[in-house]
Amino acid sequence: MPDAPPVTAIDDAVTSTLGHIVGQLDVLTQTMQLLEERLSMNEDKVNRMVNIIGAAAARSTAAAEEQEAQAAK
Repeated sequence: MPDAPPVTAIDDAVTSTLGHIVGQLDVLTQTMQLLEERLSMNEDKVNRMVNIIGAAAARSTAAAEEQEAQAAK
């Protein structure tokens, strides 16, 4: 029967592996935070564009209705 590795060697290996996993989770967390920020910025830009386009469409509709009213007179 082979000798089992010392408990301290196993503890060190587990500690090292868990430390590596924690480091990877930290990187993943930072990446997700950056992606959330970028998504929020894009959502804000899209909302501004929708508002601008909506206002332009409303002005265009109002101008067309005014022209029709002028032509009807």
